[in-house]
Amino acid sequence: KNSTIYFNIGNCYIKTGNRGQAIVNYLRAKALSPRDSEINSNLNYALKKTIDKQYLDTENNIFLKVFFWYNFLNLEESIILFLLFWSLLWIAIISKKLLNNEAIKVAILSFSFLTVILGATLSIKIYEYNNPKAVVIAKESEVKTENNTTSLTLFKVNNGSILKINDKMDNWIKVELSNEKRGWIQKSSIEEI
Repeated sequence: KNSTIYFNIGNCYIKTGNRGQAIVNYLRAKALSPRDSEINSNLNYALKKTIDKQYLDTENNIFLKVFFWYNFLNLEESIILFLLFWSLLWIAIISKKLLNNEAIKVAILSFSFLTVILGATLSIKIYEYNNPKAVVIAKESEVKTENNTTSLTLFKVNNGSILKINDKMDNWIKVELSNEKRGWIQKSSIEEI
């Protein structure tokens, strides 16, 4: 997996007017290189061009303001950082048993706090990794009440809309929009990130 390749594929799609496929590839690139300003810029550009106007709201999100490193690190880097502080915590605990130094108590408290915070952040990243999202690649697609073409249409989604995947059954995917609208969409209309 290479963020540069996904980024370039996204650029090709955006130039041909296929925002959905562009967003898929920019999101894949962002997952590998979250600090790349060009990826983030092009992703935001593509999202602004969608009909449904979904944005990655990083400025008004309180969680992202408090845990500012969440979008700064990819999953692998988050795991490494958590394991580093977890290891430092255990080294400090063992050192306290051997040396009984006051400075080591402060280090234990600091490493404990950071390990808990980084562990919570990592848990959220793992949850998101295990609960994938998809992007609508069809021009427009109907979201149904059930997983068949004859069921009632709840709403329509347009090319580039980002959906959370809740369930899969045959050629249908149960999806959820960010505003908690839920329903079934044909698998051919979307691409998983």
